[in-house]
Amino acid sequence: MKVNKITFSQIKLKWEIQQMTSAYIHAEQHIIKKLADGIDITGASEVAEEVQQIEFMYDAFGNAKTITPKDKIKEKLDALEIQGNKLLEQEKYELFIELKEIYEKYKQEYDRL
Repeated sequence: MKVNKITFSQIKLKWEIQQMTSAYIHAEQHIIKKLADGIDITGASEVAEEVQQIEFMYDAFGNAKTITPKDKIKEKLDALEIQGNKLLEQEKYELFIELKEIYEKYKQEYDRL
C-alpha cells in the first residue's frame, strides 16, 4: 500500500506542476497581449522609477563602502575649497565670489543631509 501511495503522490504532484505551468503560460500570454496594446498591468514602470542606483567605493584592503549623496557633496565641497584657494592665489576675486556662492549652496545641502 505504501508503494501505491507514494506513486499516487508523485502522479498528483506532476499533475499539479503541469497545471501550474499552463497557468503561468496563460498569464504570460495575457501580460504580453496587454503590453502590446500599451497597457502596463505589471507595474514595472512604477518600480523602475523607484529603483536607486547604489554606488560603491573600495578601500585599499578591498572592503566595499557605499557612497551616499552626502559623501558626494563632501567631495565637491573639498574640490571647491581647493579651487577657491587657487583663485585667491591668482587674485581672481570675482570668480572667487561666484565660487563661494556655489560653495554655500552645496554646504546648505550637505548640512540638510
